Amino acid sequence: LPCSLLQAVTLCMWVVRLPSFLCLLALYVVFPSAWPHSNRASDYSGFLLGDEEDSEQAAIRTREWSSSLIHAYSGNVVARKRAVPYVLLSLVVGTCAILLMGLLGLLLLTDRPGMSLGALGLISASSSQIENGLSRQHAPSTQAANEHGLGEVGKADTRDPPCLVRELSSVGQFLVLSAGVALPLVLVCAIVLGVLLVLFCMLLTSSGRKEGNDERMTARRSKTGDPYGQPLRAYDGGGRFEPGCNRVWLFDTTLRDGGQTRGVDFSVADKIAIAQALDDFGVDYIEGGWPGANPTDTLFFSGASKSLQLKHAKLVAFGMTRRAGCRALDDPGLSEVLRAPTDATCIFGKTWDFQVETALKVSLEENLCMIGDSVRAIVACGREPMFDCEHFFDGYKGNPDYAVACARTAHEAGANWVVLCDTNGGSLPDEVHRIVCSLRTRVKGIRLGIHCHNDCGLAVANSLAAVAAGARQIQGTINGLGERCGNADLVTIVANLSLKTDFELGMDKDKVKSLKHLSRMLDERLGRVPNQQAPYVGDAAFAHKGGVHASAVQRDPRTYEHVVPGVVGNARQFVVSNQSGRSNVLVRLREMGIALDAKDPRMGRLIDEVKAREFEGWSFDRAEASFELLARRVLKEVPFLFRVASFRVVEERRQARIVYDSSAGHAHACADTGHDASHIEATVRIEAEAAALTHVSSSASPVGAVESALRQALVGIFPALRGVRMKGYCVRTLSGASCSNAYGAAEGVPAVLPDSPSADRVGGAQEGSGAVRVLVECEDADAESGPWRTVAVSSSVLDAFVLAYCDAMVWRLLRA
Repeated sequence: LPCSLLQAVTLCMWVVRLPSFLCLLALYVVFPSAWPHSNRASDYSGFLLGDEEDSEQAAIRTREWSSSLIHAYSGNVVARKRAVPYVLLSLVVGTCAILLMGLLGLLLLTDRPGMSLGALGLISASSSQIENGLSRQHAPSTQAANEHGLGEVGKADTRDPPCLVRELSSVGQFLVLSAGVALPLVLVCAIVLGVLLVLFCMLLTSSGRKEGNDERMTARRSKTGDPYGQPLRAYDGGGRFEPGCNRVWLFDTTLRDGGQTRGVDFSVADKIAIAQALDDFGVDYIEGGWPGANPTDTLFFSGASKSLQLKHAKLVAFGMTRRAGCRALDDPGLSEVLRAPTDATCIFGKTWDFQVETALKVSLEENLCMIGDSVRAIVACGREPMFDCEHFFDGYKGNPDYAVACARTAHEAGANWVVLCDTNGGSLPDEVHRIVCSLRTRVKGIRLGIHCHNDCGLAVANSLAAVAAGARQIQGTINGLGERCGNADLVTIVANLSLKTDFELGMDKDKVKSLKHLSRMLDERLGRVPNQQAPYVGDAAFAHKGGVHASAVQRDPRTYEHVVPGVVGNARQFVVSNQSGRSNVLVRLREMGIALDAKDPRMGRLIDEVKAREFEGWSFDRAEASFELLARRVLKEVPFLFRVASFRVVEERRQARIVYDSSAGHAHACADTGHDASHIEATVRIEAEAAALTHVSSSASPVGAVESALRQALVGIFPALRGVRMKGYCVRTLSGASCSNAYGAAEGVPAVLPDSPSADRVGGAQEGSGAVRVLVECEDADAESGPWRTVAVSSSVLDAFVLAYCDAMVWRLLRA
């Protein structure tokens, strides 16, 4: 019997691979990208089917596959629910096949089947009775053989085989016969069923992408109002590091790391205003700076408790570990950080052995002591301790044991968060995912954060990869501010986590609608031109310029938009340009209240006019008022209101009262020094049906003088223009060179204000240098409508400015 069982088990071991392979195949269909490398599927199937392979390599591949399956597609609840019944059914079929094969093995592979079946309780009589019955049944045959002289040989040759089934109980007979007949059918059916299950999985997976035919997708749309589909779910099984595993904490470091951006210099008032806005938005931690590192940060923290009224966020002070050779409390830098009145303290330390030995010039053991002592000092002060593992990913690639030892030391010392930093910004998402998974496996219970730089343009992707691997704190900055190429953009990260996953953030979901407002607030505070192509919040994020795109978006926005623009506070725009078709033009006309049929001949003339002017250098992308005037002129809807008969600009040199002193480095008042300054005077003549006016105005710049004269003359004829003011203008040479404006940019938000020193002599600088394009932005203080923009092209800056400015006045008169 033991030998027979061993043979049966050996036979069953091959059979057990069949349901395993079917399970794997079903999972591969539901999770097609879960394999580490698609071209290695044969390796995994070969391993499961019993091909010879090095055991260590097989174990590594199995761990890679399981880790990738769990973490890369862990959030897909829909796919997981689909896979479970198929896997369970495959296991049931495989188990039945194993039992039947074991039973057959007991029947066929033993020389004493009666004993085996008796042991299983399937025989009605004892084994001795069976053997006696067999002897009696065969006795006549033996006697007949002796009579014929066959002897012992005849006994063996003529004895009838035992009829074992007759001695079985009814249950035993049924099972034996069923096994013998049904086993081949069961094996064939198992294979066929596995193939059908795979095809069924493929059918469900493909049909799940058809939103119109998916009832669950329709139910979600009606519930959430989101027509863009089912978000991925956060992984909630296996290796949780805390009960609320879907919760992600946002750590904003705009005021500290963002302050290292080239051209950015925060004042104390800036830091207070930005910190208050971040708290209102709902971030969890606000890193205010490094106390003691510079006067601004020191003053900010000294007055933060009085000036800031944080309702949600925790204020964090930043610093570094203690110096080598001294106690933590005796280190002046760390002591200054610990004295800051904050809720939490975040310090950084080296985790790359190369940095420890090259930059710090201390031993690896001493660096571990520095990390542990510093974290324990924070704990002793009653602050929430956090540790930034500087250069962690580079250190892990070079010496993984030491990098892990640094993180483990901080964790065991009491760090509430251990933040992994891609300080050089050179890691790839798959590396980040793999390393975070490995660290969570090697250091149990550790709470991980992620801090990525954007040197490879992957800061956001790396941050999301770390979250997928188990990190639950993300450090970043608003609009991606930061040293070199910047940090991970929290605006993009918040939008992705809120709209694309089911991870929970510590804020109301309605706050996502204020993402664009938060982004613009920071740009305006710093005087920076907003990034028009910023994901989610850029002006061009949902702007459609191509005719094919615009036509499709009008039918269904999902064709070229991944989310509804309004959920992030943005809006859809249809840009009119030389690449536009009828769809773009029709949409813009409808927005302006102009009814025009697509087959109207005037539509063709309007499109031709737009393309011709774009070829000359005009740009209607942002000059919506100019496009409306062009359309109405083609449609003969613009009456005669006024004309500029002439204008003249005179520049006069006078003695200056403001001079530049090189020793002082700034201007100061001084009388009668003999230095010259320019005084510019503009004279404008306006003719209208009712009257004609000539007005003279002076300013420090040609554009300022002309604008002042035009405005005062037009207000005298059209009182409705009394509240109109020019917000700014922008000049661009069409040869590619650009005039600088107040913010050092040629396009974007018009920023050169009249009468500002930066606008001085802009007209004379461009005379005779080729065609220039001028964009003018105006607003009306007496109207609720927002600003409007007009554009014009000429060989002279002043000519182009007069054309654009007068168009802005005409547009306002038509809307009055």
